[in-house]
Amino acid sequence: MKLTEIMSKLNPVVGFTSAIAAPSSVREHGAAADQVSLGGAQEALAHAEHMQAEAKSDAAYWGYQGQVSYWRAVVNLYRAAEITGPDDLPDIEPTFLDGNYVVMDLCHYMEKWAESVLEAARG
Repeated sequence: MKLTEIMSKLNPVVGFTSAIAAPSSVREHGAAADQVSLGGAQEALAHAEHMQAEAKSDAAYWGYQGQVSYWRAVVNLYRAAEITGPDDLPDIEPTFLDGNYVVMDLCHYMEKWAESVLEAARG
């Protein structure tokens, strides 16, 4: 699997709460592989986690979760690409992209999938 291909399929998870309670986190599309690096993804993750920690309500806190999950996944994909090379990531399909899941489940599945790609790259 190629990093550029998988990055074109991933997007931050945006639910209704994200659009209302955490508007600065809402992005329609994810970052393209040529627009971000591991360092950039780590910075974006740190920012999303900071914004989530500073949230003034439960709705705002959970509104940022889609960004946090997305950037955690991207960081793990870039870590995997450092091991295998960007054109030879482990072929673990992101099956969650084809399902109808509630927002929190989708966040969970995205993070776990990227963790499995990293673990396979390490193995």
